[in-house]
Parts: sequence; C-alpha cells; structure tokens
Amino acid sequence: MNKNPFLLLLFVLCLGFVSCSDDDEPCTPQNFFADADGDGEGDAANFIEDCVAPAGFVDNDLDPDDNNATFRSVNFWTGPRITVTKADNADWTLAENQDRITDNVWITRQNNQFLFNIVNESTYDGGCGSLLPSDTEWALGTIADGVDTLTFQPAIQSNFWDCSPPSAVGMNAVLHLISDDIYIDFTLLSWTNNNGGGGFSYERSTPSVPQA
Repeated sequence: MNKNPFLLLLFVLCLGFVSCSDDDEPCTPQNFFADADGDGEGDAANFIEDCVAPAGFVDNDLDPDDNNATFRSVNFWTGPRITVTKADNADWTLAENQDRITDNVWITRQNNQFLFNIVNESTYDGGCGSLLPSDTEWALGTIADGVDTLTFQPAIQSNFWDCSPPSAVGMNAVLHLISDDIYIDFTLLSWTNNNGGGGFSYERSTPSVPQA
C-alpha cells in the first residue's frame, strides 16, 4: 500500500512543532517573581510573565530583601496599621489595656512613668538608662528605610524616645521584638506626661501575611 508523502509530512509537523488537537486549553500567563536567595519569597521589583514558574522564580512578591535569606516577610510587619490606646488611669493589668503583640511582648503602662513589658516585668523601674520594655529595641525611622541602616537601642535611651516620650509624639520608629525577630513600624500618637494618668496611644503595623 502506497503512503501519501503529504500526509506523512503533516504527521511529522504535528508531532514536532505544533499541537493538532482542538482540545488544547490556552495558556494563562501570570507574574512570577525572582527568588535569588532561595527562601521561597519573591522580589516584587524583579518579575517575568509566563505560564509556569521558571527556575529561580516563585508566585509571590513577599520578600523584603531578596539578597538575604534570613529576611522574610514573617520578620517584617508591613500590613495594615492598628491603633493601640490606654486611657488615663485605666487598669494596666487588664488585657484591653495591653498591646499583646506576641507571646513574648505585651506592652502597657502604669499611671505614670514609661512603657514596660508585662510578660516579664511588673512595673517600670528605672530612669533614662532603663532597658525596659524588655525583649525590645527601637530605632528612629521606618522599615522602608532598611533596618540595616537604622540604629537600634534599648527603649527610652534610644534615638527615638530620647529619654523624653512627649517629644516623640508624631515621630516614626521601628520596634524590634528581639526574641521573635520581628520588625514593626510604630508611630507615637499621644502621651500623658508626669502623673496625669499614664495614658498613651500609638499606631503600629500588623503582619504582612497571616501568621501560622
């Protein structure tokens, strides 16, 4: 039986170059982001559009620093801000008057003096040289400035609080939770000075992604 050369050529083309099926679904391209440090999070500024992720690319843009695998979104809280408030003379031992950021850090204030971490401390006890709130350090600036460029110090003696909380109202800072290794944007909104009742309020950022 003679074979038709034209049919043979068409068969080869179908196998090697094109799909001859009418059932093929079209590709839906999406953005994939470079993951240079291999931590599973991508660089929002370095992406390509494709149907599948090429080697070295991932499907998210969460990485705050794609050159450092130890810097991941879980360490940098840049999510929506919340406002934390303790009214003058409010009971600082109650949960509603504490900022329970993690299991290690619950920030509050008595009816005078400075903030403290009620997880480990029962009161603020110290002057400008105090290390309270425990397990925290602070720097003037924002996460967007790059935490590598900021100077972190114990709370009240830091360049943000500068031993004078009222002067810090309206200023931006980064709070570093040391044990948790979390960086949080922080802005002091109000501060009741002297023995006026210990009121304060501030805004802080929340997790960038849901926490496990």
